[in-house]
Amino acid sequence: MDERFKLKGLEGEEKIKPHAYLKSISNSDIRWERVVHFWQLPLDKKGWLFDLLLRKLRSKQVMVAILNGQYWDGNIEINVDLQERIINFSYRGTNIGKFHQKLMTFVPVHADIFEGTYSTVGQRKSAKSAVKEIVQTIFGDSAADRISLAYKEFLVLLFGSIPRQPSDLLVSREAYINTMNIIEEKYRLEAGDADFLEWRLTLLGRSPMFVNEKTKEELR
Repeated sequence: MDERFKLKGLEGEEKIKPHAYLKSISNSDIRWERVVHFWQLPLDKKGWLFDLLLRKLRSKQVMVAILNGQYWDGNIEINVDLQERIINFSYRGTNIGKFHQKLMTFVPVHADIFEGTYSTVGQRKSAKSAVKEIVQTIFGDSAADRISLAYKEFLVLLFGSIPRQPSDLLVSREAYINTMNIIEEKYRLEAGDADFLEWRLTLLGRSPMFVNEKTKEELR
């Protein structure tokens, strides 16, 4: 039986436990080669050293997605393009972004809803809920705590306080990027860091609106 469909069958009976599922897969299973290829792990490292490298890849859900091509849990779906080494994230059927392993960066796709130009309160809550759910489900509570602290400091630096609805506010792109760089440097959130993807996902879901030439004219 294809492991992907076995995993799907488990979902209706009990909540999937990715760590236990991964441990149940034989070391000789050819699908481990997909993980090695995706993360560009050294092929000549076997035994305990290889296992140590795999354990450092903290997101077990992403590991399952790489092994099987996809993973889902509730509203979240992760699909993996093994050839291009791209992870696609969807929330309630909407593709909200891609993680490019070659570039070690997260690229927003559904920017009109998830990057700050919200038209309704419902959309704002949906976006915030999506990001929180993704971070907690995929990366765990410890990562969520670290990112929450970094994000609060990000808001204080940008606005002087923590606004109730950052997505309602306007900021310049330059100020936003400068503040983001300061926080990423302080918290060492950079490509390759265990929490880098979570951090960018958080910014993606809660961004203020950027001031452009059109909004400048409207504000005058």
